[in-house]
Amino acid sequence: MKKMLSARQAVLLSSLLLTAGAASADTGLSISNTKTSNDGTYVYYEFDYTGTPNFVRVFIDTDTNAASGYAKGDIGAEFMIENGVLFKYSGSGKSDWKWQVDDTNNGRIAGYWVGNGKAKLMVKRSSIGADVSAGQADNLVFDIQDASTSRSSDKLPYVYSRVTVPTLERFELVTSDGLQQGAQGDHAWSPNNDWGGHMSRVVTTADGTVYMLNLVLTGEGGVQEGWQLRKRTQASGTWEAVASGPSLDEAHLLLSPITGKVYVIAHPDGKPAIGVEPSFTMQAIPGGWSQLTRSQRHYGNAGIGENGQICLKASSEGRDTGDTYTQYNCTKETQGEPTFAEGTFDSQYIRDRSVYDYIFPGVANSLFFTSSQLDLTKEIAGYPRYTGNSYVFNGVKGFVFPSGRTWEVMEPLGVNDKPTATVAPELQQIDAYVDTKGRAFSIALKHTTDGNSPWIGNSYDLSVTDPVTGRGIYQGTLKGLTTGSGHIVEDAHKNLYLIWSWVFNSTVLKVFQLNEGTDAAGAPAFSLTLAADLTNSFAPFDRGWQQMAYAAATSRALYLASPRGGTARSGSVDGYLNACATEFDAPVVVNGQMQARPGYKVAKCFGDENKGQMKLIYFRIRLPD
Repeated sequence: MKKMLSARQAVLLSSLLLTAGAASADTGLSISNTKTSNDGTYVYYEFDYTGTPNFVRVFIDTDTNAASGYAKGDIGAEFMIENGVLFKYSGSGKSDWKWQVDDTNNGRIAGYWVGNGKAKLMVKRSSIGADVSAGQADNLVFDIQDASTSRSSDKLPYVYSRVTVPTLERFELVTSDGLQQGAQGDHAWSPNNDWGGHMSRVVTTADGTVYMLNLVLTGEGGVQEGWQLRKRTQASGTWEAVASGPSLDEAHLLLSPITGKVYVIAHPDGKPAIGVEPSFTMQAIPGGWSQLTRSQRHYGNAGIGENGQICLKASSEGRDTGDTYTQYNCTKETQGEPTFAEGTFDSQYIRDRSVYDYIFPGVANSLFFTSSQLDLTKEIAGYPRYTGNSYVFNGVKGFVFPSGRTWEVMEPLGVNDKPTATVAPELQQIDAYVDTKGRAFSIALKHTTDGNSPWIGNSYDLSVTDPVTGRGIYQGTLKGLTTGSGHIVEDAHKNLYLIWSWVFNSTVLKVFQLNEGTDAAGAPAFSLTLAADLTNSFAPFDRGWQQMAYAAATSRALYLASPRGGTARSGSVDGYLNACATEFDAPVVVNGQMQARPGYKVAKCFGDENKGQMKLIYFRIRLPD
């Protein structure tokens, strides 16, 4: 990558060089293979070059009128990108070399990569006045310059494309060493990738770099649980290892909206610690955290607010699922490096265990808000004769800290006579989200029963509440969902979508639009409409059917970049899923749907001889413009 000059240097030097270059000798500069593309948020400029340019430019004629703007070739440019800095033409006439630096981020564009004969530039459409209207057009000239020569492309007309339905843009195998639950064999639970969609494990930076964290076995002989961090830059398009380390409990990946720094929170010795890029050297997070062994868990999570404040939560129990305390610590500083202090650690009694938290720092005029799942032993839940499970998942609660205020996001389902019931109902939270209006959404899987009959139905309820007051805004069933799990996402235009996945012979991946309206009484109402079925979109990608034909889109194992992890809302969503480590024969297509071959066996999915490894598949879904 070429070192970027300051905006002032760029204007002065390029002005002199342009004048001198006209009568100078040819130094081998050339431009070829020009390419322009866009999504709903960015426009991308690419070209190949020869020579050693000091300046790399794109002249942009946004009104397609050659009579206005700076004259360059056959266009009149309103904007110019020079060495990664965006300028707006401020001269008079068509040849006055005067440019004003764009006041956003000191003119620095979202992405700028130059080297090895290739140039790639990435700029926000809003920076050059390019909205999402279909058919909008620019005229472009690409230009490079060294100490004596300037070379420009011909005029390049570009018409912006507009996506009207969600589209699968990327689909890539990242690794085959994802850790499956029980891989160690000597204890029933360990940190793993089978579940954890409520945790942040993937983030996307402002320049389009994607970071992805997964759990692995490390150490000599592969017996120590640990985390592995990888990244994919916009320029390289390939995945590279960044950092790794041990963790006896879950690990979390966060991105600061303020500094752009990436953080990893892990449990190297059974207590939490944080590492900051680029070294990711772990520093203990102070507080009276419970010291747990590798076969125990903190039932914790972490989140980051729009102001850069990080909050970490853990659960501490006096008895199994009872006499529960919420332990937490939040950073005091929101600028620069994250700073946790001993004095900001707190522990509050909440009685019954409420875990699998979705954490939203800065929401509800508080340190943080959580939407949590009740997870109780059958005795504490009041179902001592329940024969189906040792634990009862029935109810969703909201908590606000430090006040400790709580309310029922979704009240537990009831039966005729709890003490004699042999079947317990289930109300299990699948997702939680706080939108730009400050409303808290929760989706829960619901199974009802009279207490002695099998579960009835397989429905999903949506609850919308005001986390400031706990007031209910809406509760109802989401029609069209019968199985699976997923997450609510919100694009840059504040449209809500639901990305949903499950396994039926092969992975099913769908995108629904979450519509808001009113009912007959004028009260808020929400419904789903199918925006796109991406199930058969894997095949065009390299070995796509092999990677996803037998994916394990298990409950809580769909990982998406989200604002609670620090990723800004945009026109696309990055995420990853688990897939089988074992290769199988290609599936067959029946009635347009991919179906597994008869030889497929679920027991062999995660590696021969119970190796307990998963493939992890990264994907990007572009949302409508």
